[in-house]
Amino acid sequence: MESTFARRTVGVSQQYQFLRNTWFHPHVAAGAHFTWERITERFQPVIALENPSRGRVLVPERTDGPRTEATIRPFLATGFKAYMTRRSFFRSDLRVAFHGGGADEVRLLFGFGVDF
Repeated sequence: MESTFARRTVGVSQQYQFLRNTWFHPHVAAGAHFTWERITERFQPVIALENPSRGRVLVPERTDGPRTEATIRPFLATGFKAYMTRRSFFRSDLRVAFHGGGADEVRLLFGFGVDF
């Protein structure tokens, strides 16, 4: 079997940042990821060899798809932004997405930035 897929994701969130005009800013967020996957599966034929010169096709070659699957994963996030100098900062996020009744995805992000 050979599978091919393409994924597109869009995320929407609302964030609240605690504290103002300080060097350390904790924040929380809630939102959702919208994902569309386009999937195509190709199955090879199954051949039975009755003798060395001739084979018999038991299951023919087939292609399933393309089909599109859409999912929505709500998420909660928390983290902080900490200034190292007046304009440069370090940022972290811990994001947990939910799908199917439980935690489906956990992301831990780190980054550096500069305010202009």
